[in-house]
Amino acid sequence: MAKLKERRRTLAGHTGCGLGGLESLTEFEAGIAPANAATSQAETDFRISEQALFNAFLALQKMQAINEVTGSMHAAAWVSSAGEVLTVREDLGRHNALDKLIGALMQKNMPTSNGAVIMTSRASYELAQKTARARIPMLAAILAPTSLAIELAQKNKLTLIGFVRHSSMVVYSYGARVKSEFVSIGGDV
Repeated sequence: MAKLKERRRTLAGHTGCGLGGLESLTEFEAGIAPANAATSQAETDFRISEQALFNAFLALQKMQAINEVTGSMHAAAWVSSAGEVLTVREDLGRHNALDKLIGALMQKNMPTSNGAVIMTSRASYELAQKTARARIPMLAAILAPTSLAIELAQKNKLTLIGFVRHSSMVVYSYGARVKSEFVSIGGDV
């Protein structure tokens, strides 16, 4: 045991994603515009049915060309209110997949307030933050959100959905954007 203590490293690691290098949570929240801070009423009225979301996730599985070959890619997709998957980006990193998707939307000059992002990952606060900063009203993921992601979504009027399965999902914030009788509402702030 003494030999292990002698070999103990004292260097602080500076790798990782997310909060690395920040001294407080308020630093990472700075500059986020609420998802419903759009310029026109039509842009703030985004709604999608639970069935449209289920259909979008099923369609996304078939549209993941790289994942079909490798079995190891995350995907982020842009979805219309009808559940049509309009744009897909894949990457080994879920953050990168979302960055690629938002970049593609910006390149096409697409208004971000009239669609949703769906992802094949968990919903971390970084993903919620990027979605809110892009003024996208909804982020839905197949896995759980983190508690920090839920808090950020609530503060920024972002609809956050997790555990999307074939016939169920959990809505954690701003559930009024989901048209459904069967969704478990975790928080309709």
